[in-house]
Amino acid sequence: MKELTSTDEYFKAIHPATVSVVDFYADWCGPCKAVAPGYAKLAEQYKNQASFYKVNVDNNQGASSHAGVSAMPTFGVFKSGKLLETVRGADLGAVERLIKKHGAAAKPVYVTQGHVLGQKPMSAQATSSIRHVIQAILAYFVSLFSLLPLESATSFVEAAQARQKGREMQRQRAPPRGFDGSDRFSFNKKESPASTCSS
Repeated sequence: MKELTSTDEYFKAIHPATVSVVDFYADWCGPCKAVAPGYAKLAEQYKNQASFYKVNVDNNQGASSHAGVSAMPTFGVFKSGKLLETVRGADLGAVERLIKKHGAAAKPVYVTQGHVLGQKPMSAQATSSIRHVIQAILAYFVSLFSLLPLESATSFVEAAQARQKGREMQRQRAPPRGFDGSDRFSFNKKESPASTCSS
C-alpha cells in the first residue's frame, strides 16, 4: 500500500481503469489509527481486484479537497479518475462491500474493439473501401481529360497501388506515342500521317 504524498501522485493513482481505493487519514485522528490495520488486511485480501493507497490530509490538501474529504477517515473508491463512492468513518465493512461491488468486475479493460482472426479491424476495412472509391473516381476523371483514356486510367491505378505498397512502379509498357513515334503531344507537320500514307 502506497502513501501518496503529492497531488500528482494522487491523480496518477486514481486514473487507471481499474479500481483504486484511497484512505484519507490524519496523524492526529484516533479512528484513523484504529482502522489502519484492518485497511492493510483489506489491501492484502483484495490486491487482485483493486489498488490501495493512503493520503495524509494534512500533507496532501490538494488530493483531499479534490475528493471532498470533510471527515476522517474517509475512504474513496475511484475508477478512471472518477470518484465512484465514498465511505465516511471507520466502517471497513462498507469499504469491503464497495470493493466487491466495483472491483468484482475487474476484468482486463480493452481499449480497442479487438480483432477477428483472419480479418482486418473494421476501421481498416472502412478506410480501405473509401480509398478504393476515391481511386476509382480519380481514375475516371483522369480518363476524361486524356487522349488515351484506358491507358492513362490504368497507369493511374497502377501508380496508386504502387504508392500504397510502398514501392516504385516499374513501367511494363512503353509510354503512349504520337502519330510520328515521338512523345504523344508533338509531331512534325512534314511527317504527319496524311503526308506519309502510301497507297
